[in-house]
Amino acid sequence: MDLKKRYSPNSLPTFYYPLQTFFDANDVELKWKKIKRLLPKKVKLSGEEAYTTHDVKKMLDFALTARNRALIHFLASKGVRVGAIPELRLKHLTEMPMGCKSVLIYDDSTEEYNAFLTPESSLSLDSYFKEAERRRTSDPQQSCF
Repeated sequence: MDLKKRYSPNSLPTFYYPLQTFFDANDVELKWKKIKRLLPKKVKLSGEEAYTTHDVKKMLDFALTARNRALIHFLASKGVRVGAIPELRLKHLTEMPMGCKSVLIYDDSTEEYNAFLTPESSLSLDSYFKEAERRRTSDPQQSCF
């Protein structure tokens, strides 16, 4: 009950589920439906409006590295979730006509789909790859990520 005052209602299940798993694994019977009813309802924190062109430009103005600019362009042009980024590999990129690229998102999963980058985000991505390659060749021991 004390957690309700200190944390967002959306983060309370992260406290609840490990306890439920622990007690279930140790054969301790509790009335989980009743306990779950004590949790407050989740609240919508964001997602009311999409980023405007002005918002994206403002983010790009503050992005100091080619990597950050490429990420902003990629996410803004495709609207993919941030969770898709760690799984992306170079093999998922395919060159397309007119300076565009095709990207395979969520490879080998039931949610797999192709997304197409705009020419602007493709240029930004190419710029990042060139910068990363320059860093790798100048200092082979340094990781580019």
